[in-house]
Parts: sequence; C-alpha cells; structure tokens
Amino acid sequence: MRPCRVASLVILSLLAGSPAHAQLGGLMKKAQKAVEKKTEGKAVEQMGGSSGGYASKPDGAPATEAVVRGMIAALTESRGKLEERDRLAEQVRTLQDRQQKILGPKGQDALDRYDQQTDKVNECIRDEFKKYVEGKQAEIIAKGTMNMPTAREAQQMVEDGKLVQAAAMRNDTATVNRITIKLRNAEMKRVGIDWVRDSTAAAAKCPAYPKQEAWMIEYHANDAKINALTSDQRNLEHEAAKIIEQKTGLTGRDVGLMREKMQLWMDARMENPGAVVRGVTREEADALELVLRSYRKDQLKKLLDVSM
Repeated sequence: MRPCRVASLVILSLLAGSPAHAQLGGLMKKAQKAVEKKTEGKAVEQMGGSSGGYASKPDGAPATEAVVRGMIAALTESRGKLEERDRLAEQVRTLQDRQQKILGPKGQDALDRYDQQTDKVNECIRDEFKKYVEGKQAEIIAKGTMNMPTAREAQQMVEDGKLVQAAAMRNDTATVNRITIKLRNAEMKRVGIDWVRDSTAAAAKCPAYPKQEAWMIEYHANDAKINALTSDQRNLEHEAAKIIEQKTGLTGRDVGLMREKMQLWMDARMENPGAVVRGVTREEADALELVLRSYRKDQLKKLLDVSM
C-alpha cells in the first residue's frame, strides 16, 4: 500500500469511535481479558517432590537473602502509594453508592433512553465526518505526501503507541484516551483537517443531543469522577510495581509468589522457630529466616496486608 494512501486510512481508523472514542473499548476489553486470563483459577502449583516437607525446587524466582531484603524495602517504600490507592478506592465506593441513590428504582430506564439517543447523535456525527473525510481523500493524500512525518515525529508516534499499550494493560483509560486523541489530532493537522471546525460542521447536520435532567448531570459528573479516581488507582499500582521491580528485579507473577513465600514463612515459623515452611525449598526457608526473623509479626503483617 502506498504511504500516501495510508494517511486517509489512518484518519478513518482514528475516527471510528469519535466523538465517544468507542475504538478504545475493544483495546481495553482485550487488556482486561489478558489480565483476567493471568489471574483466573490461581492455585498453588506443584513443585515436584519434597524433602522433609520442603519443596524440591523453587516456584518462580528463588527467595534469596538479597531478593527478600529488596522485597521488604520495596514493600516499605511502596506502602504509601498502595494506601493512597485504597483511600481512592473508598472514595469510588462512596460515589458508587451515591450513583445508586441517584438512579432510584426507575432512573436506569431513563438513563438508558438518554444514552441510546446520545449514541444515535454520535453515530450521525461519525457518519457525516467520515463522508467529509472521504470527500477530501484526494486532498488528504496530496497533503499527506507533501507533509510526511519526520524521523523524529515517526519515532514519537512509535513511543506513544507503546505508552497506549502499557496504559491499556493497566486499565488506565484516561491515559489511553489522552494519547489517542493526541495522535488523532496530530495526524489530522498533518493532512489539513481541522478537528474542531470540521466536527462542528458535521454535528450541525445531525439532531441535537437530548437534554439532561438535573439528576443526570450529577450522575454523569460522578461517573467522570469515578473514572478519574480509578485511573489514579491504576497509576499508583503501576508506580508501586516499578518500585518493587527496581529493588528486586521481580515482575508479574514472581512478585505475588514472593509475597506468598514471605506469608508462608510468617505463618509457619514466626511463633514456631524451626518449623517446616511448606511451599518453599529449605534454602528459601533459611533465607527468609535470616531476613524476616528480625521483624515483629505485626510489622510483617502490616507490609503484607496491603495487596498489589
């Protein structure tokens, strides 16, 4: 496919969900399914035979002294971020309770009708804008050919794409929306399309948006707050995960497994020195003993109780 042809196709693909940006939904659903696939049906894996009740080989990254010390340091440093995340989660729950009261027994039906009417208007605007872009295809191709991205701009697009993928994997909708809109606007400007002017012209050919009742305005405002708070929660989790990776080198499943190993040691040996720690190797139990024995049970419990 010729590069100049790509310009108009990129515009159309970016517009597929405008103005509601529905194209992001599929990306987010894929990210969510990927996360669910990793976590569903989680169980303690069999680690071969055992020696005196100990595992014969480590499950995941071995719990060495250096890793356990790094884990303690990381959990201590990231605790503030995870506690802030939990405070935001409480705010979300409060807003969700308020949303239920706003809706009442019949509000959902009214909200569904409003959303259906809004969707029809958005669909009309998308269709009109698409017609407009298709009608300017020759001009778009010409300008796209003359204004090809520089090497630096092309590299920035690649980097932005990676940021979108990373944000989608942590369910950070706000970041996905922000970067996608940035890419869309930059591409439109490059080929001579004024998003504000031309989308306004497209909207003028469509029915007006339905009027919102007062309770709907509050409901949608709360919905926006919930989305923003949820995005902030995901960012805090991402920052905490980065701290753990920097201090231990662990990522993903290995982080959870290391926390479990620390919990297993605490449950087995904190009050019973020398007891067998099932689920870890003898060497791992020794490393855990060396690092964790200097902590009180309440100190360890406080660190391990804040989940990732």
